[in-house]
Amino acid sequence: MRLTTYHPGVAVEKIRAKTGFTLEIAPDLHETEPPTVEEVRLLREVIDPLGIRRLETLSGAARKRALREILAKEGLLTSRLTTRHLDADER
Repeated sequence: MRLTTYHPGVAVEKIRAKTGFTLEIAPDLHETEPPTVEEVRLLREVIDPLGIRRLETLSGAARKRALREILAKEGLLTSRLTTRHLDADER
């Protein structure tokens, strides 16, 4: 595997130490660019509108709360879609 970018504040030595195999370093290794405003919008509104990605960093009570929030949002979205679909069928 080849390391091509690293996140701000993370040392390449730390990445190597945390990797369980030989890590090749790209000759043009550089810091990862932050996402653009449009990329963030797509993540939040199109790719993961329910915020499921947050679950990766949570555990215990915080994870349980986040799951409840996600299920509530999902219920609202499903309800809206169902209502639209039913309204369209009546036309």
